[in-house]
Amino acid sequence: MQTIPTCKVCGCDDLRPFLTLRDHSITGETFTIVECFCCGLLHTNPVPPLSELGKYYQSEDYISHSDTRKGFISTLYHWARTYMLTKKYAWVYKYSKGKRLLDVGCGTGYFATHMQKSGYDVQAMEPDPGARQKAEELLKMKVSDSLENVTGTYDAITLWHVLEHVPDINDTFVKLKQRLDQNGRLFIAIPNPASYDASVYKEYWAAYDVPRHLFHITPKVMDFLARRHNLQVVASIPQKMDSYYISLLSEKYKKGSLWKAFWIGLISNMKGAASNTSSMLYVLKKKP
Repeated sequence: MQTIPTCKVCGCDDLRPFLTLRDHSITGETFTIVECFCCGLLHTNPVPPLSELGKYYQSEDYISHSDTRKGFISTLYHWARTYMLTKKYAWVYKYSKGKRLLDVGCGTGYFATHMQKSGYDVQAMEPDPGARQKAEELLKMKVSDSLENVTGTYDAITLWHVLEHVPDINDTFVKLKQRLDQNGRLFIAIPNPASYDASVYKEYWAAYDVPRHLFHITPKVMDFLARRHNLQVVASIPQKMDSYYISLLSEKYKKGSLWKAFWIGLISNMKGAASNTSSMLYVLKKKP
């Protein structure tokens, strides 16, 4: 394990303990989330070395990579994913022009395939070999294993719950900007640790998902990241379905109530309104 001495974004060395919690879904190991008191970014600490990160994804419980349909929560996940395909298409269509799309961290390829069938010229990237193979079977094309191997520029670049997994946020933003057309749009969906349900569940909040989630980004930190990389947030869109799913998983970890999960999800959406729900989609563009 590697202890983080300084903030991975701004370089500040004032990192303070924020929350201690376990990997509830796979290993049961304990981690600490530390907060940068300069920029506010939350880091998972310590971080497994890159050579060991893979083992934290190798579980049938990691649905986005395994596609398992066992159990109520997995069934709900697949239903929500199918429903959200049309929502994601609508957001991309509304905020971006043109049909060149890059899906970064495409998982098993469901969204990329949906956009391909909707008339988009799609390229995809997925670092996990197992998920990448499934994506290639769906898309019937080669899927890149890293951003370094992606070429061209795109009208829309999508990251659906991907940014929290990348080891180097600054480097990722640099590479994304290189691939973004001057008039293109960057779509980043991430969990929001400033949401109401995060404050209720604390160390049981499923969207912390340590150590797979290396970073935890509030709306204020997303604004900071955008400015740092000469980008502008043009829209912040609540992902209200996520509030219920995350609350369900959190109640599972607490061995709590299914009905309480729906109640907490509802309250979180009401309190979060349009800008502070359990999960947010940010649409960014290059500054002139």
